[in-house]
Amino acid sequence: MIPVTLFTGFLGAGKTTMLAHLLRQREARGDKQRLVLIINEFATLGLDAVQLPRGQYDVFELNRGSIFCICLRSDFIALLERVIRELAPDEIWVETTGVADVSEVFKMMSVPGLRGQVYVRTNVCVIDPHTILKVLVTLKAAREQVACADVLVINKMDTCTEAEVAAVEGMLRTHNRHAPFLRTQYGAVDIRALPSSAIVREDLRPFEGHATQPISSVSICEAWTLDAGRLREWLTAHGEVIWRAKGRLQTPEGMQWLDATLHEVRFRECPQDYTLPAPTSLAFVGPGLSRELVEAGLTACRVDGGAKAKEA
Repeated sequence: MIPVTLFTGFLGAGKTTMLAHLLRQREARGDKQRLVLIINEFATLGLDAVQLPRGQYDVFELNRGSIFCICLRSDFIALLERVIRELAPDEIWVETTGVADVSEVFKMMSVPGLRGQVYVRTNVCVIDPHTILKVLVTLKAAREQVACADVLVINKMDTCTEAEVAAVEGMLRTHNRHAPFLRTQYGAVDIRALPSSAIVREDLRPFEGHATQPISSVSICEAWTLDAGRLREWLTAHGEVIWRAKGRLQTPEGMQWLDATLHEVRFRECPQDYTLPAPTSLAFVGPGLSRELVEAGLTACRVDGGAKAKEA
């Protein structure tokens, strides 16, 4: 059977950064096992895969929703069946969207087309200590991610105090009493520290389905030039409806990469080898988020003229 490693965690926790680190470890070890990586993003615009280092692995993207909801569940199962049939990998890694409700993961792996073919080796939940206490209260999917985890990786340790981390660990224990904690920064986890199980965990009960989440996404792909300072102010002012914003933006000073969470808004120089649809390619996720709000906000941040945005 093919082992599946699941990477979960709320929006902006650092899943992609951890994946990049683990892939570099794998490359440095000279690992020759065939790996398939499946990236699931809630937005229509895929931005995670472009940030991963090139290497000896195959990447598939499933966007526009969560693979654990009805919108993409059948697509995900069909993709796994095709990957098994056509590529016969030695292992599969799956990065879920930050708002995925993973409570039915074992049901998904137990459907007739996958039963006996794959099993969940480990479920890794990445934690942002600055946002997790808030989202555990407000979002069922975040609680399920923590509850179902085999290991809880507390990331961004360089940005918080011991007292803050202790409070986070105490709250996490109320949702998951058994998963070990790993503390790290920049997702730098030793792959050997992740627990690995050979036990096949099946769930043959029918899918119950998930209630529609009041969360939406908006993607913008345009040749716009934006003022990063104004964009920071706008995102900070709309933190209640914009939980996550990321992507590349064209600025008067050059290409920048935006990484905004509930806790902070950061910019860094964007590598030139990122292949994206337009100079400014941004994705936004949040509760009740509207395209009109995003377009109006970005228009106020523009330092060029131009026509209305087109949907990605």
